[in-house]
Amino acid sequence: MIVKNEAENLPRCLESVKNFVDEMVVVDTGSTDNSKAIAQRYGAKIYDFKWIDDFSAARNYGLEQASGEWILVLDADEALDEQSRLSLRSILIDSKVDAYNCILRNVLSVEPQLVYHDQVFQGWIRIFRNRPQYRFESIYHESVFPSLLRQNALIENSSFIIWHYGLLKEGVQGGEIARRERAWRYLQKAVEEDPYNGNLLFYLGNEYYTRGDLENAYQVLKRAALEVGTELAHPYETKKGLLVLSEIAFQRGEYDLAAGCAKGCLAIEGYPDLNPRAWVMLCNSFIHAIQKGLEQALAIPHQEQRNRYLAHYLQVIEEFQPEILNHCQVSSSNVEKHFLEKSLQHIQRLSTSIDQAMRLNR
Repeated sequence: MIVKNEAENLPRCLESVKNFVDEMVVVDTGSTDNSKAIAQRYGAKIYDFKWIDDFSAARNYGLEQASGEWILVLDADEALDEQSRLSLRSILIDSKVDAYNCILRNVLSVEPQLVYHDQVFQGWIRIFRNRPQYRFESIYHESVFPSLLRQNALIENSSFIIWHYGLLKEGVQGGEIARRERAWRYLQKAVEEDPYNGNLLFYLGNEYYTRGDLENAYQVLKRAALEVGTELAHPYETKKGLLVLSEIAFQRGEYDLAAGCAKGCLAIEGYPDLNPRAWVMLCNSFIHAIQKGLEQALAIPHQEQRNRYLAHYLQVIEEFQPEILNHCQVSSSNVEKHFLEKSLQHIQRLSTSIDQAMRLNR
């Protein structure tokens, strides 16, 4: 783990792994509180690292000090789940894989009652074999996932839970700056240094959107989706980014792009809370794209060419209708069902209009 002024959080974190791990490697990046003294009381090996605005550099320095067969990475505001701790060692002893996707349990409240939500996504890896080719990348939103992929490492989903308490307070490591502004500063710097990193671009585009800068959000997300690619990007940020890009493209009248992004959003598994918005964008974009295409086709003076375009749009509709119908049948939301049914009716009217236009042209 890497720490700076984490005296408040360290006891909870280290308590969750004491008498379980073979060694604790704590990299301190400049604490002025008693973080190092607390870590020493728990028997941790403490290493000082001069902060160079690079999270991966600090994490990788820590990895170089570790001697165990397996690495468990924790932040100071996290803790290993008790049930996971009971099962983890026995699983790792017989493991044939190289790394595990873990479950992030975000704690939203502890009083008057415990409230949390779990995040499960590919690429959130905190347990992996201690090998020199497995290293963190990027100065911010650092991840070991890309290096594992390049080495064709075998990654398995797991039920290992890591509790995250950082959302309970706005302060961040060191307490010197607001969480959001620190993230924004590092994110901008990270993209400047690595402009072809699709993962960082989706984070950046989504942050522009959150800040109300739609033009920059559009430019960055479009580049991330169409030029750089999504292979190594965080699934949630990618799904959210494609949805945001779809909504902005729709507002700009770029209906084909909007529909394509909405479809791409729906193709990413998980995060079902985003799907209803994506279906709205997909249906509305599709309808507007067909309407626009129909108007252009009807303006073509040459009958044979005009009919070719009309036949094409009719075929596109026939291919798309079953997709909406299938989702309408499985949807558990009456509001969503109503919207999909209305969309189907609208699309059917377009189909009828195209068929009538083709008949008149024969």
